[in-house]
Amino acid sequence: MAHDVFVSYSNKDKPVADAVVAGLESKSIRCWIAPRDVTPGELYGDDIVKAIRLSRVMVVILSGNSNQSPQVKMEVERAIANEVVIIPFRIEEVQLTGAMELFLSGPHWLDALTPPLENQIEKLGRTIQLFLSDGDTSQLEELLTEPVSEPRPPAAIRRWRPGLLAAVLFAAVAVVAVVVVRFAVIRHWIDEVPSAVLVPPTATALLARPSATCTPTETWQPRDPSPTPEPAAPAPQATPTESAPSAPPSVGDSVCPERIGFGETIRCAIDSPAQMDTYTFAAEAGDEVLVRMSRESGDLRPGIRVYDADGAEVCQASGLSTAEIGNCTLEGGGEVSILTFDTGATRTGDYYLYLQRLSRPGRSEPIGFGQTLRGTITSPAQMDTYTFAAEAGDEVLVRISRESGDLRPGIRVYDADGAEVCQASDLSTAEIGSCTLEGGGEVSILTFDTGATRTGDYYL
Repeated sequence: MAHDVFVSYSNKDKPVADAVVAGLESKSIRCWIAPRDVTPGELYGDDIVKAIRLSRVMVVILSGNSNQSPQVKMEVERAIANEVVIIPFRIEEVQLTGAMELFLSGPHWLDALTPPLENQIEKLGRTIQLFLSDGDTSQLEELLTEPVSEPRPPAAIRRWRPGLLAAVLFAAVAVVAVVVVRFAVIRHWIDEVPSAVLVPPTATALLARPSATCTPTETWQPRDPSPTPEPAAPAPQATPTESAPSAPPSVGDSVCPERIGFGETIRCAIDSPAQMDTYTFAAEAGDEVLVRMSRESGDLRPGIRVYDADGAEVCQASGLSTAEIGNCTLEGGGEVSILTFDTGATRTGDYYLYLQRLSRPGRSEPIGFGQTLRGTITSPAQMDTYTFAAEAGDEVLVRISRESGDLRPGIRVYDADGAEVCQASDLSTAEIGSCTLEGGGEVSILTFDTGATRTGDYYL
């Protein structure tokens, strides 16, 4: 399709990339993003090179994941070779290394560290519109120094932000943003909110040993992947050990479970501004975990943080409708905490939370070579896990197809150490044609909806 912007990202940052595409396309900025826009029947690499060559702007979702992604590095190199304007959209603090340092360290970035993310996407859209309209440098500088509209923080907390702030009610420090256009790339620094704002003074939480702020209630097993003609009907009083999914717990009064297990999906709600919900789980040193939070209703913008047993923050993520920490390494074991919240601390809504350990996953189902299983994604955020035994050097094919619902299937393969080795996603069928397993042991397959919001039956 005809497009203006190519979006380059690591698969681990796909929820953010999808939010960026949705925001830009709402401004009538035509985007190209894989795998959505890959032409059926064409070689994947050929289609990407062609799409980059036909783009006027490339947006790079810049994170620790994309900094290490060979695919993103190749896409950035092709954009530079074709003189495509590159806008790195930085979503987390990252020290550029290797080729990414060579390609992106000189020019300015556009930061998206300060929530809410939608405000930063709005600014990204206006920046791109200026380029597409061939605006001059003075217009660009005016745009980049314009403050991003966002909820005012508590008076005791000061935000340092670039831009010229005139005729305001509260005194602020103005920082001049110098725009340098070099290698046709933009990087714009917006200082991060001081760490004091991470835990709002109106929300209390003891991170090392969180107190029980919610009453334990029922949780449920999201699906039964056994190859039966129809999934089991929900049982009103089902327990987590039952194969049939039970009715989700009530969320209207914020009655949420205190603990969450590996492979479990739970449902709760943010009922008031500043509220943060706390969940705990037991981990072993070196565990790699995945955490995903998706909005079900309301205007909530999901955010998640993971804290180790000593109360130190180890991982975080936020998004417009879904936030995902694709791989969080827990150096120490013990009681680990997850905090869920609205990124602006002002909105409310119901949400789902999913947790999985990537090595030795919980609540998994075995699948054998040559076997087809049927499963169901019944709620936002949910991911189903299957395992099989592999030998070093095995080459495997994995395919998932939607049977019903509006599910857009995705699959990821993780080795015995919890490292992602292969992935695929598409509108109705996703296939990993050949995945090489360098090491043997128990390999895991995660199945899911690519947007983390849709549901449906599928075959694997």
